Amino acid sequence: MSLPGSQVSMDISAESLAKIALYYQNTPLKDNEFDFSLPVNASTGKFEKTSELFHLVGNIEQAEIIFAESDFILKKIDEGSGVINLAGNFIVDKNSYSVTQKLRMPVLDKISQATPANGFRINFSSQLLAEKYSQGHYANTFTLLITPVS
Repeated sequence: MSLPGSQVSMDISAESLAKIALYYQNTPLKDNEFDFSLPVNASTGKFEKTSELFHLVGNIEQAEIIFAESDFILKKIDEGSGVINLAGNFIVDKNSYSVTQKLRMPVLDKISQATPANGFRINFSSQLLAEKYSQGHYANTFTLLITPVS
C-alpha cells in the first residue's frame, strides 16, 4: 500500500577516474619496471641507447611525462667507486626534449591508434666516451612520471 502524495528523491552520481597505461612496442608494461641497458654505441663511442616507441593509452586526452630525477647518474655496483653521468631526452617525431622538462603527449583510446607521430622514444647517453670509465657494472633506477592533464 502506498501513501498518497509521498515521494522520494534519489541523488545518483558516478565518477570515472583518469586511467593511463604505458605501452612499449604495442604491449602494456607489466610490474612498473623496464630494463634499459646501455651498450656502447659504435658511432659515438658512448654508452647510449634509444628505445623503441612508447605510447600512452587511457580514458583522457592528454598527459604530461617527465622523469622524477633531475640528475641521471649510474653508480658502480661492484668493487671500487665510480659514476657515469647521463643525459636523457624524449624523442617525439624526430624532435628531442629534455627528460627533466614536462612534455605533453596525447593519450590514445586504444593501442591500435598508435603511430610514430603520437608516441615517444627515450634516449640516454653517457657524457664521456665509454673508454673513460673504469671497468665494472654501473646501475641506477629512474622514475618516469605520467600525469593526466584535464
